[in-house]
Amino acid sequence: MKIETKKEDQIIKILSIVNILVSLHILISFIWNYLVIYFQERNPLIPSYLIDYISFPLYVIVPLFLGILSYCVRSLILKQFNAIVTVSLLIFIVGFFIYQSQIYLFIQSFSPYASQN
Repeated sequence: MKIETKKEDQIIKILSIVNILVSLHILISFIWNYLVIYFQERNPLIPSYLIDYISFPLYVIVPLFLGILSYCVRSLILKQFNAIVTVSLLIFIVGFFIYQSQIYLFIQSFSPYASQN
């Protein structure tokens, strides 16, 4: 029984590492896109508040993935693995990775910076 628990812990540890790597990839890509838009040269014909409109979904996505990242890192450091939570987070992350453009547009639909036409 002890050997099976060790194997399960190793599998959950690997899944936690995968969660960390994919979460880091998503975080870095969103933050990088924001920084590229923020520091590019401004065209005087384009409104200055456009950066707020584009970056609004980041206010939801970045804290969410920072929370996932901190949970996975904490579980690795403390060696307290919860299989259900780890697998659920992995399913969420993969689902987000597949449907990230639709999720981005959905969050963008609630943006307070959107035009009120």
